[in-house]
Amino acid sequence: MAYWVAARKKMGIAVSLLCLGALAATGWFALFGAESKTSSNVYVFERLLQTSAKDEQRYLEVELMFEDMETATDRWLGKGFGSRFWSCVVIEGESLALSPHIALLTTWYKGGILTFLAVIVLPVAVCLWRLIGSGGPPLQLASGASVLMYVLLSSLSGGWHFPNLFTYGAFLALSERSVTEFP
Repeated sequence: MAYWVAARKKMGIAVSLLCLGALAATGWFALFGAESKTSSNVYVFERLLQTSAKDEQRYLEVELMFEDMETATDRWLGKGFGSRFWSCVVIEGESLALSPHIALLTTWYKGGILTFLAVIVLPVAVCLWRLIGSGGPPLQLASGASVLMYVLLSSLSGGWHFPNLFTYGAFLALSERSVTEFP
């Protein structure tokens, strides 16, 4: 996506359309799969249409997490970064979870809505603005796209482990730097 944004400004309409076509083809393949003997019959799009979100364990897990945030102080300032909550998903015999499977919400649980807005929502808005609107150097755009990729992936499952958070922080820092600051 970042390459498409950079290409449309520097290389003209033909390269821009080629990159956009490749992006669209990748998205189409991810949603609908390939009709071949080796591919699975369960595609993302079909699963989304056939599954009710309320029937998923991840949805119930998020409900349990928010139920654990009993007071207004818990909702605004969080439960603390060492906190755990009872989860319906038992992993290795443990029903206390450090983070829900929709890991993006962990920031809200542990640091409250203020931390969630500052650490997740604001950086996403800034990176999205740069990618769509204002532009910037290609490395800065690619780092912004990586921030958005982290948010997308941690909205689906996982993302609260150290390597994921470290790369999120690193790409967030790189997306804020001017190109003259890079070696």
